[in-house]
Amino acid sequence: MGEVIEQDVVTNLADSALAELGRGLQQADESARQSLAIRQDDSAANNPVGWGDRSEVAAAGRRIQALLPGGAKLTSNQAMGLAQYAMLTDANPFRGEVYGFEQGGQLKLIDGYKLLVRWAKRQCEFTEKFTTLTAEELSAHGLTAEAVAAKCAILRDDKKEEVRFFVSCGATFAEAIEQSSVTAIGVVRAAEMNGKFGAVNPPNGWSWLQVAQKRALKNALNRAYGMPSPKEINAMSAPIDASLSFHGRVDLIRGAIEQGID
Repeated sequence: MGEVIEQDVVTNLADSALAELGRGLQQADESARQSLAIRQDDSAANNPVGWGDRSEVAAAGRRIQALLPGGAKLTSNQAMGLAQYAMLTDANPFRGEVYGFEQGGQLKLIDGYKLLVRWAKRQCEFTEKFTTLTAEELSAHGLTAEAVAAKCAILRDDKKEEVRFFVSCGATFAEAIEQSSVTAIGVVRAAEMNGKFGAVNPPNGWSWLQVAQKRALKNALNRAYGMPSPKEINAMSAPIDASLSFHGRVDLIRGAIEQGID
């Protein structure tokens, strides 16, 4: 009798162990399926060009939070949003090509002037000219006399033939330049230069006029060139080895841009 009971106990233990093993195998299978689904979802075939996969975006977001000045103020999702935008535009947030900060609980992204200049010069070189707005021009733009404002005129190199044409038609050189250039203004309002406790200093190494000129340059570049799409940015590069990682492709693209290779 005792032997029968002992045998039943052993049988029950074996059945329990087999059931536990079965559950473990099912969990492993489900985990593998989920992992495969993520890998398939993040594959190059299912991702838009230049977006990167989830792990790359998440890793870049963590680096932004840990290493970028002000990055610790961003939430994880906001940091990943900045990382995703940087990957899409091939912009380096660590050298001021794109900025991200929280405003009203939302992520606000701003393209740096360095990035806009790089984009523009990939299409063609340009010449810029800055002037300071007069009191009359300030009034015409609805600005107070305390504001600091600059105007930037950009003449693209591919517009120089147009200048010659206007001159041949009887326009003065100044008139032809004005007709073929794109202009925009940049403004630093009085409220930015005056805080609760008195005058506010401009960014280190800059004057308020230079800040206004930088803003005018960015606005003029946007008007003269616009922003390339991710596909256009991708097309700027030479054929790339498909086996390279995303970061490897970005490094290769950036190196080609710095060397002026088309």
